[in-house]
Amino acid sequence: MKLRDPFNRFSRRKVTAICSLRCVAPKFSVLCAMNSVSTFGGSWFACALLLLSVSIPQLFAQTNSPIIAGVGQPWLNTDKQTRDPFPNAVIVHPDGSPVTVTIVVSPAGFGGFQATSGLVVSGVTNIITLRSTGNAQSFLRGLTFVPLENQVDIGSSQPITFAVWATGTNNLSSATNSSTTVTVTPVNDSPTLAGTITTSTTDKVGVRPFPNVTIADVDNRGTQTVAVTITLDDSAKGAIQTGSSGFTFSSGSYVFTGPPANATTAIRQLVFAPTENRRSPGLTETTTFTVIVTDASNASVTSSASTVTATSINDAPAISGISPPHFLQTGRSLNPFPDVVVADPDPVDNSSNTNIVGAQRLSLVVRLTGANISGTLEAPGFSGTMFALSGITPQEATAQLRELVYRAQSTPLTTTNSVGFSITTTDTSNASATNTATVVNVFTLFTPPGLSGTRSEQRVNDNNTVSLFSSERAEF
Repeated sequence: MKLRDPFNRFSRRKVTAICSLRCVAPKFSVLCAMNSVSTFGGSWFACALLLLSVSIPQLFAQTNSPIIAGVGQPWLNTDKQTRDPFPNAVIVHPDGSPVTVTIVVSPAGFGGFQATSGLVVSGVTNIITLRSTGNAQSFLRGLTFVPLENQVDIGSSQPITFAVWATGTNNLSSATNSSTTVTVTPVNDSPTLAGTITTSTTDKVGVRPFPNVTIADVDNRGTQTVAVTITLDDSAKGAIQTGSSGFTFSSGSYVFTGPPANATTAIRQLVFAPTENRRSPGLTETTTFTVIVTDASNASVTSSASTVTATSINDAPAISGISPPHFLQTGRSLNPFPDVVVADPDPVDNSSNTNIVGAQRLSLVVRLTGANISGTLEAPGFSGTMFALSGITPQEATAQLRELVYRAQSTPLTTTNSVGFSITTTDTSNASATNTATVVNVFTLFTPPGLSGTRSEQRVNDNNTVSLFSSERAEF
């Protein structure tokens, strides 16, 4: 269209400049050359007067600031989900110059944007580097926010606010928009249990079954309360010594409640004491521990990987119930071991793998001892100074000893003779016990010389004599 200046007061160059200025600020309809001509009937003088009514600072402020629109949505998220918070963002700059975009995330510590080339991150401030508005718009729409897991306590939520603005090359910025939010609700995670081992020991030595176990729960920044329950596959196999660990025994289980770090410290202190003599000497028994860790949201983890294998150690037999020293007249007899007890705690496993306590076979030897051995030991079908049996149980050995008879010599003794007894019992593992405390003091009972036929009150005068030990009375 050919433009004319009817008053010839503006050169063509000036009119072109005015038209260009009008075109870059479409927000003001008065600046459109076509509208001005139409409105003022082609009067460029009137148009010029209208232009002068718009202040120059306002004109440049509107034309040189970028604009961000299409943001401000509220989002709901779990801490396991990512989120693109600006899918509908629009960035424009009236003069088409490039922009940077700044996004400030608050509060800190609950997540951040995925790292990508062109995004500069400094703490909570994220800057999309200088680029065209179209490129910046695409970049902003594609940003992905990743919540930091387990930073929000289970049962609560955390709103996260994004303040965003664009800045042009002339350092003028758009208005800041802080209405975009992502509210993060945490998802409960099950606790974890690691570091289980298998351990070996004997039935005489306690051992720590959980020395390397670590109990953890990532929720609530690792502080969510957990309950730890430990049970044995067979409580008869042994017991856990809790000490000062904080574990308590309840209804057949060992229980602890507290933060995961405390639970780890507590479980590592536990000591398992195997029950002694559950198996025949040399055989083993394995105890399996089932550990259940449950968090406050009732999520749990179970492990039965911790075991203790105990080897049964042979125990020597024992002899008790020996009586104090006996006194016995020559030619007579007694039972020197009336209250004796022979015991052996080691069991014998039969073909059904049943533990029979006290069934280990023993040998038994009883000998007379002392400086002057005399007399004999007597039992059905036996008489001698050494009594021996083999292949008998502790109960049988006890019965044989209680029935054993010692008969003293019949020859009279002029002094007491102390006869000692040595009892030795040996098990099938060649472990033995000996007792020499029994003593029998043998003596002969003598009748001392006597005097009879004496008389009292005998009388005699000075002219007679008397026989003091005569059976006849003296006469006067």
